Amino acid sequence: MKFNLAIELGGVNTLIFRKDQGLVLKEPSLVCASCVGDQYEIKAFGYDAEKLQGKTNDTTYIFSPISGGEVKSVDYATEMLKDYLGKIKLRKFPKENAIFLVPAGVSDETKEDLKKVGKLCGLGKVEIVPSVVFSAYASNLPMGVGKTIMMVHMGGSLTDIATINMNSIIKGSSVELGGRFLDIELAESISKKHKIEISVASAKKIKEEISTFIEGDSRTSHIVGIDDNSGKPKKVTISSDEIFPILNNFINELVVAIETTINLCSPDVSKDITTDGIFVTGGLTKIPGLEKFMENKLQMKVNIINDGELAPIMMAGKMLSDTLLIQEIIENF
Repeated sequence: MKFNLAIELGGVNTLIFRKDQGLVLKEPSLVCASCVGDQYEIKAFGYDAEKLQGKTNDTTYIFSPISGGEVKSVDYATEMLKDYLGKIKLRKFPKENAIFLVPAGVSDETKEDLKKVGKLCGLGKVEIVPSVVFSAYASNLPMGVGKTIMMVHMGGSLTDIATINMNSIIKGSSVELGGRFLDIELAESISKKHKIEISVASAKKIKEEISTFIEGDSRTSHIVGIDDNSGKPKKVTISSDEIFPILNNFINELVVAIETTINLCSPDVSKDITTDGIFVTGGLTKIPGLEKFMENKLQMKVNIINDGELAPIMMAGKMLSDTLLIQEIIENF
């Protein structure tokens, strides 16, 4: 079976890689819909929906049909993906086969929901594969010689933690710790301290501008919110020192989840992990100093994979040509 598309339908972003073309789409996994009588009318998807955040009336909602690794609404997920596939000019005949990249801990029900979404969108054969396996291939370590690799992929809504051997997940789980979780925590912390109301999107901007794990690296950024008392716009200065406790708590929770997974492994697997360390991908790997910070927490070598945010989808796309390997990964999941 040949596959032409690799699709990551995430809780924060949707990514599509097309064979021989590369990454052809990256859009927020967002739907904007308005209540019209007893029905909801879709107004926008993706970036267009994102631009409307905080600018709509009480009968208009902006949401993701994917959350916590689950399909919350097959109907909305289908309409969203149809729109995205239309942007890349999906071939109807012959229908294009696709692999869907999913978190390691995804349920059988979600697998079936995603297959249903794919079929309703006009795709051909749809198979479900764990994105973390492709993250492991991005580490450039040999995957077919019995060596166990421990991968941590920090996604937008979830973090995957898995030990992988011979294209199969030995131990794996998905924890609700991701970039979106961090954005929400930052928004709540800043709002409480400065007595202003800010959006999660504004908190994300702060995270991207001044987050750091490097000691003495003091950065600042400005943010405008609505003053709790006056109801007027208020500009405040945020420092990296101020948001560090939130980042620290996030990593502490992640370290507990990683250590729990390691403790469930056999001595031989633990030996491989100790020798090679842990390999980390995901958007949060862009934060300066993360590698050394995690090493100090775990007392173990940590390897940050370049272009970590796109590592799974890019590697999956490159491997679309290897039909036998893709089939082996599918059968092992």
